[in-house]
Amino acid sequence: MVDRKLERRKPGALKPHPKNVRNHPRRQIGRICVSINQFGFTSPVLIDENNVILAGHARILAAIELRLDEVPVIVLRGLSEAQKRAYVLADNK
Repeated sequence: MVDRKLERRKPGALKPHPKNVRNHPRRQIGRICVSINQFGFTSPVLIDENNVILAGHARILAAIELRLDEVPVIVLRGLSEAQKRAYVLADNK
């Protein structure tokens, strides 16, 4: 079982996953910024133990644009590199 823990991190400290193939248009980031302003940051970003983003790349881009000090993250510890790649690909579908 993978260890999961909710934490808070600085958006700028999080690194995009090198296998993230999804491109986020400026318009999409703008809509996410509006949503965060209206409802707050309601969905944590999933990262690994090395601060690499597994899910939530667009939310982090929006958080950086909004100059948020911290965002909620769930740290998924104990995943193999193959599991991380598979998760990133599955999340982008």
